[in-house]
Amino acid sequence: WNLLGEASEQKPDAFFARNVVRETRHLATTPPTLSERIAGFFSAKKIILPLAAAACVAMVVVTQLQPEQPISTQPDEVTQAPSLAEDTSTALADLVIDESLTIAADDPSQFTHDEIVAMVGL
Repeated sequence: WNLLGEASEQKPDAFFARNVVRETRHLATTPPTLSERIAGFFSAKKIILPLAAAACVAMVVVTQLQPEQPISTQPDEVTQAPSLAEDTSTALADLVIDESLTIAADDPSQFTHDEIVAMVGL
């Protein structure tokens, strides 16, 4: 603290603002150096984000191209019954329809006339 008290006060030059503006204009007109161009090329916006997007697209493509069931090499294989997932989705759809009809029966104002007709199947 003693050194700060003994330090001389620095005042800017009378042309400080003009010199700053001149230097800024000079920097704006000079072309970037090779190292600045290389640093700009390997910035996060230009490399990391596109690589992440490409990785996501590749994952989606790979998962969509995988076969759902393994290919059988035996010609006498018996066709399997519907899977548990299909049974579950059918049961869930039936449950949703039953619950919707119950709600419509209790309070018809919850659905429009057209929705009730579509649920009943008329």
